[in-house]
Parts: sequence; C-alpha cells; structure tokens
Amino acid sequence: MAELAIRYITWATEHFVSPTTGEPTAEVERVRNVLRQLWEFCGSVPIDEFDLITLARFREYLRKLNWTSRHAERSIELVVEMLRWSATVQLVTSREIAWLTNAEKAPKSAAASTKPFRGVSEKRIAAATSGMKRGSRDLVELVRLTGAFPRQLCALRPCDIDATGDVWKAALPQQENALRGNERSLLFGPNAQQILKCYLAETNAQDRLFPVSGAGIQHAIYRGCHRAGVKAFTPRDLHYSTATKIRKKLGLAHAKAWLRLKLCHTVQMSADSLERADGLAREAALFFG
Repeated sequence: MAELAIRYITWATEHFVSPTTGEPTAEVERVRNVLRQLWEFCGSVPIDEFDLITLARFREYLRKLNWTSRHAERSIELVVEMLRWSATVQLVTSREIAWLTNAEKAPKSAAASTKPFRGVSEKRIAAATSGMKRGSRDLVELVRLTGAFPRQLCALRPCDIDATGDVWKAALPQQENALRGNERSLLFGPNAQQILKCYLAETNAQDRLFPVSGAGIQHAIYRGCHRAGVKAFTPRDLHYSTATKIRKKLGLAHAKAWLRLKLCHTVQMSADSLERADGLAREAALFFG
C-alpha cells in the first residue's frame, strides 16, 4: 500500500493542476494528508491483502484521530478512487479489487455524520492556542477573523494581497466559483492586517506567507485542544463564532455576506446582488476583521 500511495501522489501532483497558475491545487494536499494516514495505518500491507474489513478499520482509525465523520467518509472515497486508478494503470488486476463493488456497504462509523456548528468561546481559543508556535497561532486567529479555511490562508503570497483601502483583499483564483467565471476573495480588516504586516515584511513577493499546510493547522488545533483539556473545535466553529458577533452587531445580512453563504450561488446572482453582498462583507470585515 505504501508504494501505491507514492505512485498515486505522484500522479495527483501532475493531474490536479490549476489552469491559471500551473501549480498543484488544494486537492493534492488533501490526497497527501489522507494517504499519509493510510501509510501509517497499513503501509506495509500488500495490495492483494487490503480488503473491505481493512477499509472499515481505516475509517475507525481516522475517527480516533478526531477526524469528523464527513472528513473520514471523503477520505475512504479517496482510497477507493486510488484503488480503482491502480487497476487502470495495471498496478493491480481487476480481480484483486473486485471487492470494491461492495465498498459502499462497509460498516459505518457510529458517530453522527454531521454535527451543527457551534460557537467557540474566547477562553477555549486562548487555551488551545497558548502552546502553539507563532505561525500556527496567527493562522488560527486569521481563520477566526476572515472566515477563510486554513488551506486558503496557507497558499497566500504577498503578491496576492491588495493592501489598499481600509479593507485588504486577496483573490482566490482556485475557488470553484472562479471556475464558473466569478471571483471569490478574502477580506482582511484592521485586526487581520496587523497580523499580516509582520509576515509581509519578512516574505518575498512570490513566496508563501505561511510555510505550513492547511491540514497541519487543523491538527495543531486538535493537539492544542487535547493539551489544554478543552473540547476540540474546527475552523467552521471559529467562523460561526465571529458570524454570531456580526449578526448581533450589524444584522443577519452582514453575517451571511461575511460567511459567503449567498456567494455559494453566485452563478444565479445579478451583478447588483454580488456588489451588495461584497459591500456587506467588507463592512463586517471592517468591524470584526
């Protein structure tokens, strides 16, 4: 399985490439993260001995690492895709992976597949981040202030940021909305700008501001929570904590615009609606970002 994982990562690095920048997309990072765990779990297992039971055990292994059920299920789907790919390039025979036809029937995790997003108190955040390195701690704070995901922030370069005006802006060309011709961007208010200024002064224009991975930040949060003895939280929980404050101060429309809930359907929105949503998001970033 270890050799297969290496070959699939090599293929994914060449296959999942942004058409605009020519660089590997965030999907490559997800592949590496999942297969790294597969390697640790059963890297020495021969491919012909990897079966449905092993797949189900790998799912439970991920759950014990505090991966959400949704994340674990998507990871299982990726492993199944890798095995099917291995047959197309003749690394294995179709007979050796015939059991994949029943992969969807593998025993599911007993945990709920979805959980409501809950706010995170300032005390919990402080406890979880107190032992983190400066870069990880600042990234967690930026996640909370901007509504961005760790992988989006970790891909930022100084040249991506428009530092003019009261609210800074960074386009995300690899977003799914960008593929449909609509630009999605991150907004940085005064608090986020104070964090970024230190890194902008230390980093070359074409280099990444944060030399870490998005998955690494998520793991840092889990480790920090475990070390502090507090309940683990996710980046989405941080987003909704800030959105709750925005809703109480500015109203529901601002909170939804900041969370980009309306922008999930940009293809159906008029230019005026997009401009209004962007204006509301900028106002929210100016107050809380």
